[in-house]
Amino acid sequence: MAVQYIKDKHTDQYLTNFIQRYRCDDDCSEFIAPSFKVKRPSDKYLIYGKENFRVYDNKIVRREPIKEIDVQADDSTYSCEEYGLAGFVYERDQSNVDQPIRLMEEKSQHIKDRMIAARQYRVFQIATNTALIGSTAVAAAWASAAGTPVSDILGEMIIIKDAICAAPNAIVMTYEVALTLIQTTEWKDYFKYTWGLKPSGDGLFDAVAGLRHLGLEPKICDGRGVNTYEGCASDPTWETFLDDKVLIFKREPKPTTQSNCFMFSPMLYKDKVRKFWKDEERGWKITIEEDIDELLVNADAAHILDNVI
Repeated sequence: MAVQYIKDKHTDQYLTNFIQRYRCDDDCSEFIAPSFKVKRPSDKYLIYGKENFRVYDNKIVRREPIKEIDVQADDSTYSCEEYGLAGFVYERDQSNVDQPIRLMEEKSQHIKDRMIAARQYRVFQIATNTALIGSTAVAAAWASAAGTPVSDILGEMIIIKDAICAAPNAIVMTYEVALTLIQTTEWKDYFKYTWGLKPSGDGLFDAVAGLRHLGLEPKICDGRGVNTYEGCASDPTWETFLDDKVLIFKREPKPTTQSNCFMFSPMLYKDKVRKFWKDEERGWKITIEEDIDELLVNADAAHILDNVI
């Protein structure tokens, strides 16, 4: 008797309503170094320094001419750099996928995410560089109940206020640090009598609300990237850009003629997306470009709390 074999004719296809993907959902680059449009890729700007805080004896007596003083200014420069990434979508692949997979949009978003990560990395290379920015190692790690996050943060705020004659108004930390600091005894004691009151009461269990109560706008940032060579034994292994540091700084959303802040990003253009048909390769090349500078305006307008956990 002949044996009948039943062959599986099913061919696996991608689900039409589910895709797993890592995304850049907590970009801090614009928070730390807000971008603004400039006319030229490089140029100068004025700096009015601390010497203009000089206190003069401005007393005058009868018919004495009023003393004349001068305003002193230096100049500095910015220089935008070109950055870009590209991807390719093969026309045959584009016509052979099921919805909701949209190769053109998926490839564009992936390139955009990598552009965000690259800019965020550049910003943190400056913002966490203790050779440029003042830092303090905490006396008691916040991972212990004996940690003193409130005292540590307030102390840094005083350092910045004393250095630039303006109060800091922003703070950046990782999700891990935010969840750690609210478990310390000092944090709980600082907010325990405000529970149920608005707006400060939420600080007992919420790092964001508590930090706002201290006068700082918080940004919880877990920006990270793969730090291993492709194909090596440990690939992919990633690391956070901020790690166990906390950045406190003076932030301004846009430049003015009275600016005194930590960082800005002059840019000629940003997020320029282009799509080209490549006839010889039978597909589309997608590029995203920017021409921008991560400019350290005033290093004294920021301070780092180091090794907090």
